[in-house]
Amino acid sequence: MLDFFRRQKSNLRWIWIILIGVFSVTLVTMYIPAGDLGSVSLTTDVAEVGDESVSAREFQTAYRNYLNQVRSQLTPELIQAFQFDRQIVDSLVDEYVMIAEAKRLGLAVSAVEIERKILESPIFLEGDSFIGLERYETVLLQNNLTVEEFESNVRNQILLDKLFSFLTSPASVSNEEVENEYRNRNESVQLDYFVVDAPDFEDDVELSAEAQQEFFESNLARYTIPERRSARYIYVDTVKIRTEMEPVEGELLAYYEENKAAYALLARVRAQHILFKTEGMTPEEVAAIRDSATDVVTRAKSGEDFGELAREFSEDTSASNGGDLGYFGTGQMVPEFESVAFNLGVGGTSDLVETDFGIHIIRVNEREDQRIRPFEEVRIAIESLVMFRQAADSAAQIAQSIAVELLNNDDFEAVARARGAEIRETGLIARGEGLEEFTDRVELESQIFGLQEGAVGSAIAVSNGYVIPSVVEIQPAHQASFEEVADDVSEDLRAEKARELAEERAEEIRSGLAEGQSFEAVARTAGLEIKSSEALTRGGSIEEFGSTNTLDRQIFSLDTGVPGTPVTVAGKTIAFVVTDKQEVDPVLMQAGFEDLHTELLFRKKDQLFAAYNREVRKRMEDDGEIVINDVLVGQIAATIG
Repeated sequence: MLDFFRRQKSNLRWIWIILIGVFSVTLVTMYIPAGDLGSVSLTTDVAEVGDESVSAREFQTAYRNYLNQVRSQLTPELIQAFQFDRQIVDSLVDEYVMIAEAKRLGLAVSAVEIERKILESPIFLEGDSFIGLERYETVLLQNNLTVEEFESNVRNQILLDKLFSFLTSPASVSNEEVENEYRNRNESVQLDYFVVDAPDFEDDVELSAEAQQEFFESNLARYTIPERRSARYIYVDTVKIRTEMEPVEGELLAYYEENKAAYALLARVRAQHILFKTEGMTPEEVAAIRDSATDVVTRAKSGEDFGELAREFSEDTSASNGGDLGYFGTGQMVPEFESVAFNLGVGGTSDLVETDFGIHIIRVNEREDQRIRPFEEVRIAIESLVMFRQAADSAAQIAQSIAVELLNNDDFEAVARARGAEIRETGLIARGEGLEEFTDRVELESQIFGLQEGAVGSAIAVSNGYVIPSVVEIQPAHQASFEEVADDVSEDLRAEKARELAEERAEEIRSGLAEGQSFEAVARTAGLEIKSSEALTRGGSIEEFGSTNTLDRQIFSLDTGVPGTPVTVAGKTIAFVVTDKQEVDPVLMQAGFEDLHTELLFRKKDQLFAAYNREVRKRMEDDGEIVINDVLVGQIAATIG
């Protein structure tokens, strides 16, 4: 339930997430000081957008917060492949493009508007009153933000909201658009179908040596061996250096004193709850649930075991655990829930608490007041951080000195040995191959494929160390001989012949249906099994074929029992007949009309705003008003990892 509350609280429009998320998401990661980037400077901007700028600190925070959300779902390789660092910096640039445009159009934000927006957050309220300037500054400081930074972010968010309203106010959605969208989403059909798939014919293909040779000679352009290179490189291992270092107590204490605010723990409580869901229910149903919940709260307050009551009555996923939500701090629950939980004494049981999710009964079991974590409590974390920083600095110095020494000393092994570094080799690799031990291998690969044979590159920062490469051998790209690619030729020719057989079979099916043969007879002649689909809405999917987008126009216009014209996509041909159609219910359509109208209107406004953003950004790029420091972006992203 705690995770569910957190997800709901963060379900805001993207602009608010990226700007104010610099603050709110930091609450979750507050024990990680924002400046932990070793030798990477946070004083340089990662992008200039007209008169505005995207700071390194701002990008670092946004990128770290994003990775914290997706890291459990994506491997480091995918994170690098999708270039999320570039996507994040592009999003920030897009925001500043629109901030600049808002100012150009004369939009402004008053101090009163900023104050009102800040006071919408329960983080800064105690009851209905502001927590006071001193506590306000403390909360921001604990989250590595100054008042100026935070209020600047709030100002920008309000400015973007105003621009959004200004640009999208003409947007409208007609009743006809809503009805068409509802039908598109809710009309469904069921099909009988069979699929002709080219790979199913590969076992029927026989290939002669002459046919393969002829295919190779007719398709020489397909068979080129790319340039391959082998390299060796000196690896300065930060982790190894770290294991050889001993911590100095005074340095650890000094770091603690300098960063004490980063180790503050906000007040938090540990609670259980019982949830009675009320979403989507009528007032009469809610009243009945409230009566049942009142009986349960009476039993809880009379001394019955709260955990057993939660197991019996709660409709939350925490019920099996006696309703235990664990510890949570301010800003992590919806306001109504949080207010009650933080005002109950330890051992106290609440009256009924109503939120958007239902009716709750809350019991507080433990409370921790706000405090600074003592040095001994965080010593291990500080030692790891300080020692790794020192090891990283030492590795950088060693790598730079190796790179300089290699300018005048070509004895690669001797130089590496003198510095206690390791030599590794890549073997022959093409671009995009090899170097799997490094998730951040882009610059290393670029040097290996940019150096002359025998040349030595510069020191490159990689995960947990530095690399100095030297190119050993270059094999130029060349036209492959048949022997080099014989297996590829055989595979390609087999696939092509299988496609030809599948196309012949598909054409026989089309002809049979066009001549009036029954769907069943055509399937029987083709030797294919007829299957039945689930109910399909537009844009649905059939496992053996994939998306039904290419079929939608036919299947939603055909009468039941009438075979459609077979469709071929990516070597797969599907033949089908509609067996059932489910029209929309006018009553249900009317009931959902307003919500769908609101959704479509917001979607249209979002599209208008995005299109306007693209036009303004293109104009600024053409005028040279946008400059992105790709090197700094890459350095920060690599350091965060």
